[in-house]
Amino acid sequence: MIREQPIDAEFELLVRCCGVARGIPVWGPIAQSSLPVGFDEARFVDMAIQHKTAATAYAGLKMLGLRLEPEHASRLRRIAMKARLDRELIVREAGAIAEAAVRSGIEVAVLKGPASSKELYGDAYAREYIDLDILVNLPEIAPAIPFMAALGYAPEDYSPPAGDGIGENSLVQRGHHVVFWKASSPSRVEMHDRAGWERERYGRDSIAAVFARAVRLEESGYGFPAPCLADHAAIIIAHGTQHAWCLLHWVLDAAALCTRSAEPAESRAAAEIVQSLGMERLAALAYLVAAKLYDIGPPPAYAASAVFLRGVRRSAEFAFRRLLAGGRDSAQLRNIIGLQSAYAFPLLKTPREKAGSIFGLLKIPPKDIEAVPLPRPLFFVHLLLRPWFVMSRRWRRWKLARGIGNA
Repeated sequence: MIREQPIDAEFELLVRCCGVARGIPVWGPIAQSSLPVGFDEARFVDMAIQHKTAATAYAGLKMLGLRLEPEHASRLRRIAMKARLDRELIVREAGAIAEAAVRSGIEVAVLKGPASSKELYGDAYAREYIDLDILVNLPEIAPAIPFMAALGYAPEDYSPPAGDGIGENSLVQRGHHVVFWKASSPSRVEMHDRAGWERERYGRDSIAAVFARAVRLEESGYGFPAPCLADHAAIIIAHGTQHAWCLLHWVLDAAALCTRSAEPAESRAAAEIVQSLGMERLAALAYLVAAKLYDIGPPPAYAASAVFLRGVRRSAEFAFRRLLAGGRDSAQLRNIIGLQSAYAFPLLKTPREKAGSIFGLLKIPPKDIEAVPLPRPLFFVHLLLRPWFVMSRRWRRWKLARGIGNA
């Protein structure tokens, strides 16, 4: 694969630093004596933070033999060190939650975060993450609340299903996790139940089968169960696709999947799961975006397939533009329209899937219903109020960011 599009010097170096640090084949040198003339170090650090790769970039700079000016090096180092300490706390919490769940007779598995870091890079701290995702083998979160409370965690804005049918209304969005906070922890826990799992792209797989294939991971004396790498591949691909691969943080994982899949058994297992879930186009998209940045080939299980890359190049171009912007353009009307027409539609196979994608944009967030309670026959009125709700939320975020009032 040959890189098709040039990228600016700061992002190119960020890509190369992260690739070297994560053991992913890079375009260009793996050692460098000086920065290019006119290189903007402040912009480089800003990019590393925006793409959630500050610690990886810092490690990669040292491996390349490069030094930033003290002001910028110090800023990057501080962020990297704090992020490392946060990840150590998250790994500890993952172990504690797993043990508490076992004592309560509840099956759990750690998703993404430390689990995918361990499986992809052999180190639960190598990959950046700021929260902990836990899958519980329960139809609803409520039975997990007691053991989470014993660990000091409280759910945010949670109430058990009221049985009023609102959650089952086709016009209402349904959340896919419940957030837990702990006073002594800087990171949140997102807990997913079976219903939340089934609403994800990879949720067509049997959750019982995922738990049956789960593995136990160990790091720094803490242990926790997680989906096997083949299952995690589907989760990583679906999650990156959902966010249009707009951050290097996720593209690195896609590239790592391609290099890890050189193992025949792992490659076959991942390919079988991806194919069984109808995610071939999503897998092709992940490869195309990653291959624009790294010197990788398609996973062996797909390389001989004539249809592997068909129909997703347009989506890959859209995703790459968003990646270069670091996802900062997500609120622009042009991007919102393009996300459906240029990105999502080519990934969907049937008219029914495409219609469902459009309908999903119209669904009502539960918070809107709480803000303006209406009888069920009048739920459609929330669609007319959507612009007001959106502008209201943006106004509150703007005030919070500037410390205006208590918002």
